[in-house]
Amino acid sequence: MAKRSDYVDEYAGIGTFEIKSDREKLVKQNPVQLPEIYLETEGIDESAIFETDKVELGKDELEKAIFAEKEYYMPFLQDLAPKMGSCRTYKKLEEFDWKVGIDEDVREFGKVLDGEGDWERVKIPHFGEPVGLATTYYRTEFELTKEEIEKESLWICFKGVDYQATVYVNGVLVGSHTGFFAPFEFDFSLQAKEGVNTLLVVVENDFVHKGNSSDYRGESFTGDKIYAATGVGYDEPLRGWHHCPPAMGIWQDVCIEGRSNIFIHDIFVRPTGVDKVEVWVELYSTLVGFREITLDISIYGQNFKETVFEHMKYNPFTVTEGYTHMLKIERGLNYLKIPVEIPESRLWETTEPWLYQAQIRVF
Repeated sequence: MAKRSDYVDEYAGIGTFEIKSDREKLVKQNPVQLPEIYLETEGIDESAIFETDKVELGKDELEKAIFAEKEYYMPFLQDLAPKMGSCRTYKKLEEFDWKVGIDEDVREFGKVLDGEGDWERVKIPHFGEPVGLATTYYRTEFELTKEEIEKESLWICFKGVDYQATVYVNGVLVGSHTGFFAPFEFDFSLQAKEGVNTLLVVVENDFVHKGNSSDYRGESFTGDKIYAATGVGYDEPLRGWHHCPPAMGIWQDVCIEGRSNIFIHDIFVRPTGVDKVEVWVELYSTLVGFREITLDISIYGQNFKETVFEHMKYNPFTVTEGYTHMLKIERGLNYLKIPVEIPESRLWETTEPWLYQAQIRVF
């Protein structure tokens, strides 16, 4: 068993690494000798010389200065825009049964779906070992009311799972995702039922491209996991915070959302010029076929009271060869770019972080 003294910081190991062989083959590169060049100091405008003020504050003075800064920026943290109602239902899933997979789980996967065997109760976020090639299972039950079932579409949403996630609702596969940081979601409207539903998430890990071991300082193997220099870490005193090994788990929120058949997936606002912006809207439709839609757009000051405009109606269109063509959305993601003007717009700066808020409804 490894001792605490065996655990050396990864970067410390790199910094203290010494080449012990073939040193005679290394060619020492001496720096090129450059002439010494001095800049002229005469005739310089002294007002252009920047000098830092040396400020020494005691504890009380420092706390007073911090309080003054907080008071100055407090108004910029306000949300003064009109409140929007939500057309969605939301249910957060925080507790799961969890276990590390064995070969028998693959051969008798139905028992895993039914929750048979030994499981440990965990709370989300949940992240940690095993490291390397491994499979873990997360299983939970949740209830759906008649009102939730009657929503036009139901979605299971994950903010982050490391690394490969395969999702089953009521024993039926609804989707899979590979990655670490990216959120993902699946429509499970057809699998949902009123009352108790079961959710099983199969999470698979792998060795990283450059190679790593399952056990600390064990034999290293390569795999298909794309991984950066480090990760989020986990609560294990010897390995978990030691360069954050490529572990696995559901490390961000999980929730159930009830939505309309056509809903806003994302909004992004991009400045395009003085007092001009472009509102990017991602619309998602679960329906097959083409649909006409209308957007109702309002823009307000968020941390200051201002109504730039309200309830501007927008019907998607494009112009080709001088002709205007109305656009319809169809199943999947639909991307719209809408130019708008914000007269006498307030710019965001560190000393005056003004914010606007765009509110969009789809009909």
